[in-house]
Amino acid sequence: MLDKAFAPEPTEESTEDLVSMTAFRQSVEAMIPALRRYARALARDADIADDLVQDTLVRALRSERLFLGGDIRSWLYTILTNLNRNRRRSLARLEGAIAISRFLARFPNYALNGQPVRGGRVRFRGFLKVPCTVNT
Repeated sequence: MLDKAFAPEPTEESTEDLVSMTAFRQSVEAMIPALRRYARALARDADIADDLVQDTLVRALRSERLFLGGDIRSWLYTILTNLNRNRRRSLARLEGAIAISRFLARFPNYALNGQPVRGGRVRFRGFLKVPCTVNT
């Protein structure tokens, strides 16, 4: 059992840091209902919205020291908006890859620049710009 004599004395700085951290976390916690409403409007799906809010809270609490003051609401909304943009970009890339793999499964003798495509391995950028043929 540790004796209290070995515990560090709380300094004025550490006490101020704890108070500011607690105030920041309380402000973030107070914003959760508004973040959920905004996320549901963006995602139009309750589960995805909850995931976005959770990711927003994780990023905000990890980056607490980077918050320079000002309006915490706009800072949290910016984080949430950027996470949603990243999610939508990722979905767009995935949908493109799925469409190409379905196309290649439908036409197994497909060729790009005269070379047969095997196993659906194609660079997706510029896929539509490359001359292609379907060998029957």
